[in-house]
Amino acid sequence: MKTKNKIFWVIFIMILVILIYIISINYNQINSFLEENIGVYGYPAIFLFCFLTDAIDQPVVPEVPSMLGVLYGLDIFIVFLFGVAGIWLISLINFNIVGRKIFKNKVEEFCSKTKNQKYYTLFHKYGKWSLLLAALTPLPYVTFVWLSGAFDMKFRTFFVFGMLAKAFRLGIILSIVYIFFL
Repeated sequence: MKTKNKIFWVIFIMILVILIYIISINYNQINSFLEENIGVYGYPAIFLFCFLTDAIDQPVVPEVPSMLGVLYGLDIFIVFLFGVAGIWLISLINFNIVGRKIFKNKVEEFCSKTKNQKYYTLFHKYGKWSLLLAALTPLPYVTFVWLSGAFDMKFRTFFVFGMLAKAFRLGIILSIVYIFFL
């Protein structure tokens, strides 16, 4: 292993240890902060955070704010409805606007016609299954939504293999939290 890599990993692990230490020292303050804000902002905040966490690919999944809402006493069914509404709204925006309008033009611009046709055929063969896998696992779902729009997936297929699967995942995770932690 190169010296730069060793230094990076040592610094990275040190930062993680420091963050864990800070969080553990301030656990009660963080807990009361979350409890107060979930009580004040509640369901609209869950909608907003689910919307924002699925807007771009990043490591925080929309299940996190929904789980916090359930853990802090919000009704699981209403949390589910607000979470799904946020996820579905941003999925529609990503599919129609980002995927079909922006990403499709970029793919056509950067790929030759033969490569574009090859990718198009490949995505139509495996696209719905890759979208389903991304919706049900921690794979980057938003990227597959963009690709679904860029490669002209039918909306009905996108709805079933993407949006319904994402709602199913949220429902399963919230049910597990409710059963095992409440």
